[in-house]
Amino acid sequence: MGVRWQHLREGRSGRAYGLLGGSNLGAVVSGEAALVIDAGLDKDAARKLIRALEGVEARPVALLITHGHADHFGGAAALLRRAPMPLYAPPFEAHFIEEPRLEPLFLHGGAAAIRSLQGKFTQARRGAEVTAFLAPGPLEIGPFRVEIVPLPGHAPRQVGIGWEEVLFCGDALFPQATLDRHPILFCHDLDAWLETLAAFPALMARYRLVLPGHGEPVEAEEALALAEANADRLREIRARVLEALRVPASPEAILAEVAAAYGLDFPSPPFHLLSRVTILAALTSLERSGEAEPFVVDNRLLWRRC
Repeated sequence: MGVRWQHLREGRSGRAYGLLGGSNLGAVVSGEAALVIDAGLDKDAARKLIRALEGVEARPVALLITHGHADHFGGAAALLRRAPMPLYAPPFEAHFIEEPRLEPLFLHGGAAAIRSLQGKFTQARRGAEVTAFLAPGPLEIGPFRVEIVPLPGHAPRQVGIGWEEVLFCGDALFPQATLDRHPILFCHDLDAWLETLAAFPALMARYRLVLPGHGEPVEAEEALALAEANADRLREIRARVLEALRVPASPEAILAEVAAAYGLDFPSPPFHLLSRVTILAALTSLERSGEAEPFVVDNRLLWRRC
């Protein structure tokens, strides 16, 4: 996918931009200062961002990371080498940013990561030291005043960054192309993500343009439609998981049935493991609602309907 620098909005106190590519980066420019949102996958993303900022005669003064997935912070170390500045992140997510081995460990159930989980898409090449934590509410950094918006679900403590009428929302919303290509969305907490998506009508009363972590920027009306499409997909996954519990089943058997329903054929272990997390998130949701429960028989962990 090509990378392009796009002017998003002219505001009262500056200008908002996006570096659009596989994983989007955001920037707010005021005078010669730039506030950067997310750092992309690797050093190439950092290089392209620096070049883009030079084109608008701005230098980065702070980096804010929405969540601790490698495709959103993998370029942070390279960016900080080129332009030393404070790095802000949500407290829980900061651990993944400082120690990239946590992400593959998380995906591998706490065990040391298999080789295929150590690629840069699931294990950033280098971590970066987090200078300060992002807490919900207003934040002032130099000439910038932003709002830190909690958007958990896809990642445990993901946040969005709101500036004037623009919301940089991380992976709270996925475009329709992603829903089509990767129907089992990676999900840490299905219930939390549904709550986040249910909050979008209130958010869109304040923000008129949204830059997701992937795909194109969208106006408020389209963002609301995407929020509903993402929520529909999460509810559909949950329903498919419950349907798979016609008889007691293991998470792996449930995943196989749900994947088959979507016509998926996982090409490698990481795709399977990423989707397995979502199946477990759906099972947790079903347990919370009293619809399913785990049990052990013959030393196997199975799930059944309540």
